[in-house]
Amino acid sequence: MMGTGAERIIARHEPRQKLAHDFETDIITERDDEGVAHIKELTGGIGADSVLECVGTPQAMR
Repeated sequence: MMGTGAERIIARHEPRQKLAHDFETDIITERDDEGVAHIKELTGGIGADSVLECVGTPQAMR
């Protein structure tokens, strides 16, 4: 049987960082190539299995 829920959550949106910290979520502050590099570092070079865009900025949509 497959587990439910996320094994790991990585948050980037600054207003959500306090909430993320309260839930022991990894937080990154970098964007673009630096953000991708940090996520790969956190995930052992694999990257994210799934990504949710929950802010709605044009940059996040790209």
